[in-house]
Amino acid sequence: MSHEITLAQADDKAHQVEVLMTMLFHCTDNLVKSEVEAVARLAASLAGSVAFRLYSEPSVQEANNG
Repeated sequence: MSHEITLAQADDKAHQVEVLMTMLFHCTDNLVKSEVEAVARLAASLAGSVAFRLYSEPSVQEANNG
């Protein structure tokens, strides 16, 4: 499928989410609501693709071994 990502890409996206959440934690007082919402949407998108990749990993291994 074209929306699948590699483990390396998942690692990169997970790191991006970590950085975003750290920035959000330290900068919340300086952001308006729409900016916080935009960061939250970006983090959710990044985390969603990472979760999809990691959740699909065991099934890929089972398919290759079975």
